[in-house]
Amino acid sequence: MGSGAYDAGCVLVRDRAAHAQAFAQSLSYLTRADRGLAGNAPWPCDFGPDLSRGFRALKVWMTLAHYGTNRLGEMVATCCDVARYLAERIENDARYLLMAPVALNIVCFTLVDLEDEAVDELVKDLHESGVAAPQPRGSRDGW
Repeated sequence: MGSGAYDAGCVLVRDRAAHAQAFAQSLSYLTRADRGLAGNAPWPCDFGPDLSRGFRALKVWMTLAHYGTNRLGEMVATCCDVARYLAERIENDARYLLMAPVALNIVCFTLVDLEDEAVDELVKDLHESGVAAPQPRGSRDGW
């Protein structure tokens, strides 16, 4: 869970006029004109709360409103428990090498006897299977 580097949104609108009224702005610095840069209404700000910045806090607020802080805390704790469990499994299997201590929910490991190309292919297979989404790397040197 979390906010990544990519924002996306989709809204299906039944009543265009009601939608426009919901976000209507009549502030002096949003003066409209019949043409030019201040013309050509509707403006993007007429369709949502964004003006000059992304409304990234909405997804955080909605998540908190939906789950609550206690449930979110439980979810984070569960993810960290799963990561520690994976780290234990890795440490007990000679085919894998744990590359860094597991402090939160990220587990850095590699396969001991595979070349980089084979690891890259395994990562792609896992991505395509939907089982896991490991982060690939170009070279395993320099951990």
